[in-house]
Amino acid sequence: MVQFRPLFEMLGFGVRWDQDSRTVFAEKAGVQITLQVDNTEAILNGDSTTLSVAPRNIEGSVFVPIRFVGEASSFEVSWDSATKTIFLMPPRPVVSVDGKSKITISGKWGHITKV
Repeated sequence: MVQFRPLFEMLGFGVRWDQDSRTVFAEKAGVQITLQVDNTEAILNGDSTTLSVAPRNIEGSVFVPIRFVGEASSFEVSWDSATKTIFLMPPRPVVSVDGKSKITISGKWGHITKV
């Protein structure tokens, strides 16, 4: 769980908070997310999905599940337990020099060795 506003803004979302319904609204090109405090139902692009944990209000700040938000934004999300670090990796297109081949990669890369 991470504080909603810094996360959404870092990922390029416009955000809105509705105090009466205790609901977070976030939107960017092609992605709309609605999360309500203490409710495990989330809305992603108009479709309902169940979260593993509900957003929480902790001392006046709303915290949301980072895995759901990251994956909804097309990021690969991974956890390094040794360093207690969360990684959000965006997909990246790689195009061959001649422009005839293109792949999209994502994920946590270590080092690559020649075989």
